[in-house]
Amino acid sequence: GSLAKVLTLIADEGINLSKLQSFPIPGSDFKYSFHADVEFDAVEQFYSVIKKIESITEEVKIYGIYKNGKNSSGAAGMIQSAITKKKSIILK
Repeated sequence: GSLAKVLTLIADEGINLSKLQSFPIPGSDFKYSFHADVEFDAVEQFYSVIKKIESITEEVKIYGIYKNGKNSSGAAGMIQSAITKKKSIILK
């Protein structure tokens, strides 16, 4: 359902999901929040998918965006970010 929709949006945008963790939401039966680390080439690509995700989730919180380092040619590597809803992504 809802998680699959978010993951599809991320994949369709060409963004790599490098980590996904789920956390039960206290006091809510069968509701979970998700924390995701993603890798992408351009920050515009990231913000495009965030805008789409925000329309199908209750809350999105970005903990940070940072460069992943340098590749062998010395150019900047991928950019990573943590996406979350409340304590991670909370799906509708």
